[in-house]
Amino acid sequence: MLEGLRVSQEERILTADVKIKYEIPFNPTVEQFDGMVEEWEENHESKWDDIGFKLSGVTEIRWLSHSIAKTEYDLDVERNNDEIVNAQSLLDSLTQNRNVILGLVG
Repeated sequence: MLEGLRVSQEERILTADVKIKYEIPFNPTVEQFDGMVEEWEENHESKWDDIGFKLSGVTEIRWLSHSIAKTEYDLDVERNNDEIVNAQSLLDSLTQNRNVILGLVG
């Protein structure tokens, strides 16, 4: 990218974190959108920092990184044994904590 901006080879050595924002007018198909999200999910720590989308009728940009729950909390569940969580117990605990969980990605 820096080469395309005609930045010399010597100037391309970055010694600090640099944030780059690049916007393009693009209306992806459903398949292209799904592919972009899948690629980001697989490589966002090494290839992409974030991808945002401006949706029709929505003023703010929707960022993929905001779709990830970034916290931990305990769920009160019962186990069938050391390796298997009781499914009904898990469902009950998730239902009980529904507002908290949905608040993470909202």
